[in-house]
Amino acid sequence: MKSVSFTKKPIIVTLFISLMACLPAIVGTTQEIDTQSAAAEPVATKKTADATTEKAAAEPASKPEGTAVAVKDDYYDPNWKPKPIVKEVWKLGPPLVDKPENLVRLHPKNPIWIDKKAKEMIIQGVVCARQAQLELFACLRDSKEHEAIVTCEVEAYTAYVGLTAIGAKKGTNVKFRPVYQAATGTEIEIIVKWKDKKGKVQECPAQDWIYNMQTKKAMVHPWVFAGSRFIKDEEGRNFFLAEDGDFVCVTNFGTALLDLPVKSSTQAAQLLYEAYTDRIPPVKTPVTLIFRPKTKKEVAKK
Repeated sequence: MKSVSFTKKPIIVTLFISLMACLPAIVGTTQEIDTQSAAAEPVATKKTADATTEKAAAEPASKPEGTAVAVKDDYYDPNWKPKPIVKEVWKLGPPLVDKPENLVRLHPKNPIWIDKKAKEMIIQGVVCARQAQLELFACLRDSKEHEAIVTCEVEAYTAYVGLTAIGAKKGTNVKFRPVYQAATGTEIEIIVKWKDKKGKVQECPAQDWIYNMQTKKAMVHPWVFAGSRFIKDEEGRNFFLAEDGDFVCVTNFGTALLDLPVKSSTQAAQLLYEAYTDRIPPVKTPVTLIFRPKTKKEVAKK
């Protein structure tokens, strides 16, 4: 058998042997590149870690659930407390009556009195509006000032007691169903007194401050002592409905203390009355309201 010479090996074997000879060099180069990358990587990682640490130090920890504020907030002040609501103190002065010595005060703080001899109830208040469509002539303080001329710091039930004490008889509130029935009760005259810019006392019937938009004149209807009524609240306590502000009304309310004995709608589009601006003194002017029950003879003379 003839021996095969090395020089006569196929060309593919020669190429394979050459490739194997070069392999160590290729592997070494690759390892060198990986080593360089690995050496550079910790530097970048360290920079990233340092940046993360600095950011974490600058940012506050998140707010733990169920705890007070743990996050810094430019709009939050842990010492903040709501300011108490302070009512403006009205400088009413003494009531404008002829015989103040006859007055008996009905409330230790609120400005309401009766004069048993004159059979009058006196309440002080202030002008709260000169330009407004009206549902009331007078309301209770912090109730319906946007639709009344005068506001008074009294309780409606105290006024109820005062009117009863000077002889007024409670009637019935307006009814709308099944048919309209006007409010009833003793007719009550209301006189308004105030001081003008010169300090002179002025007075007029309350109707003179109320403008009828249909007749283009002052209101002529009287008020009657409808009396409002009590209901039980959710806790079983008695609540006097007029305490919501329906004190001296010019539109019919089923809760009014004093109402008109004629039909007068509460619907905005059908309101009959507005403030008689030219006749009313400036807003915040102190006023004295004098309530006088009319006798049957006085009513019959009209």
